[in-house]
Amino acid sequence: MGMTTRSARLLSAAILATSLAGCGKPTAAEVFEDNRDAAAQTQQQIETDLQPLDEVGERVGASVLDSCETGDRNWVSDAGFDVRCEVLIKRAYVLPAGDFRDAADTVNRAATSSDCAVEDTEAEKTLTNEWDKLKGTEDPYKGPYRPDDLPSYPLGCSTDDTRSAPDTLSTTPRLEARAWATVPVEKGALPLLDWKLREECTSTPDSPCRWSGDTAEDVLKSQPEHGWLVFVWARADYALTGAD
Repeated sequence: MGMTTRSARLLSAAILATSLAGCGKPTAAEVFEDNRDAAAQTQQQIETDLQPLDEVGERVGASVLDSCETGDRNWVSDAGFDVRCEVLIKRAYVLPAGDFRDAADTVNRAATSSDCAVEDTEAEKTLTNEWDKLKGTEDPYKGPYRPDDLPSYPLGCSTDDTRSAPDTLSTTPRLEARAWATVPVEKGALPLLDWKLREECTSTPDSPCRWSGDTAEDVLKSQPEHGWLVFVWARADYALTGAD
C-alpha cells in the first residue's frame, strides 16, 4: 500500500514548494489554495490504501475533509509550525454477522501492508488486551462489554506515535478503526455516531476547510438487519510551513 515513486515525487515537490514559500509567512488560506494538486494526490493515495477494505466489507458511508490549521506561535505556546494541512477520509463499512473477532481481524488484515506482520500490529494488541479479555463481562450501567465499547485503535502498520511530532510532515496515510457498532444500530445512538462520519467545517482564513460526504443518518437508512459496523478514519498531511 506504499506510495508510487511518481506520486511521491509529485507530492515531495509540492511540499518543498510550500516549505520554501514559508519565508514570506503565507496564511493558512494561501497555503490551502496553493496546494490543491498536493491535496488531490494525497486524497488519491489514501483512497488507494483504503481500497482493500472495500473487498471485505460493504461501504455504506464516506466523507472527505480537506483542511489546514494555523499553529500557535507565541511566548505561551509554540506549535512548532506555521501552517499544517491534511486530508481526512472517513468511511463506514458493514461486515456480515458472525464472530466479532473474525470481523475485526478481517478489517485489520485488509489494512495491513507487507511492511509489517499482522500479529505485531497495534490493532492485534488492542483486540487481545481489550476484546479478548473483556468480551461478555458485565458493566453495572451498560451491561455486557460489546464491540461498541472498544476504544479506537490504529489499523495495519499505523501506530499511535506515527505522528508523534507536530512539526513533522506525515505523508504516509494513517488508518484507524475509530469505532465499532453492533447492527442494527438504534436511532438513539445517532448523536454519538454522527461525528464519526460527519465533520464540522466552518472555513476561516486561519482554518480553511472543505467537507463533503454522508452522515450517520444516511448510514442508518441502509444498514442490514444484522452485522458489524466499523468507522475507519484515514488521514495524511500534504503541506507544512514554518516547521522548527
